[in-house]
Amino acid sequence: MLGKYLPRTASDTAPARPASVPPLATAIGFSSLIVAAILTFPASAFGQEQEIDDLPSISVSGEGEVQSKPDMAAISVGVVTEAESAKQALEANNEAMQRLFESLDQMQIEDKDRQTVRFDISPQYRREDPRRQQLQQDDASRQPRIVGYQVTNQLRIKVRRISELGNVLDAVVAAGSNRVEGIQFAVDNQDNLLDEARKAAIEDARRKAQLFAKAADVSLGRVLRIQERGGAQPVGGPRMMMMAEGRSTPIASGEQTISAQVDVVFGLKESR
Repeated sequence: MLGKYLPRTASDTAPARPASVPPLATAIGFSSLIVAAILTFPASAFGQEQEIDDLPSISVSGEGEVQSKPDMAAISVGVVTEAESAKQALEANNEAMQRLFESLDQMQIEDKDRQTVRFDISPQYRREDPRRQQLQQDDASRQPRIVGYQVTNQLRIKVRRISELGNVLDAVVAAGSNRVEGIQFAVDNQDNLLDEARKAAIEDARRKAQLFAKAADVSLGRVLRIQERGGAQPVGGPRMMMMAEGRSTPIASGEQTISAQVDVVFGLKESR
C-alpha cells in the first residue's frame, strides 16, 4: 500500500529520448560518402578519355615560330686576383670590385640587375721538377706546395638597354674586370610573341591533319585533344670583337626565335 503514495521522480515522468548515433558511426558514414564521391569523378573522367580514344582520330604535331630582335642581355663579368697570401689577394680583389661597382653606377645599372654568382678563394700549387724530386728522398719535398692564392668574384648583370651593351663592356673592363663571359640575349616581354607562335603551331598541325585526311579519303572532324610542349629558344650566338681604344665593343645580337610546339588529336569522319 505504501508504494501507491511514493512520489514520482523526474526520470519516471520524462519522455523517452531517441537513441543517439555514436560519433564514430557518423564519421564512418560521412567518410564513406566522400570516398564514393571521389571514386565517381575519376571514373567519369576516365570514361570520357576512353570514349575519345575509341573514336577514329589522327594525332599530329605542329610547330610555330616568331622572330624578334632581342631588347636585353645578361653578361657575366668578374675580377680574378692572385697574391702570395689570401689576405693580399682578397684586398686586391675587393678594390677592383669596388671600382667595378662604381662603373656600373655610372652606367645606371640598377642594384636589382646585379647578382653575385661566384666567389671563391683557392690556393695555387706548384709541383717540383720530377728530376729534382728524384734527388730528394723525403716525402714532404715530393708534395705540391702552395705558392699563392687566387680570389675570383663573378657578377651577373642585366643590361636592359641593349644599345648600351658595348659601352657597358668597355666600362667594366676599364674598371678592372679581367673576366667577361656568358653573354645571353633575350626578349624582355615575350608573352605576345609566344601567343603568336602558339597560333602558328595550331595552324601547322591542322594543315598536316588535313593533308593526311585527304590522302586517306576521310574528312577532318573536331579537335579532341591539344597538348603544348616546348618554349622559347634563342637562335645563334653573340659575336664579340675588341676595337681600338676610344670605340665601343661591337656586339651582334642577331634574332631571338620564340617557338611553340603542340600535339593535336583530330576526330575523323568518313567522306560522303
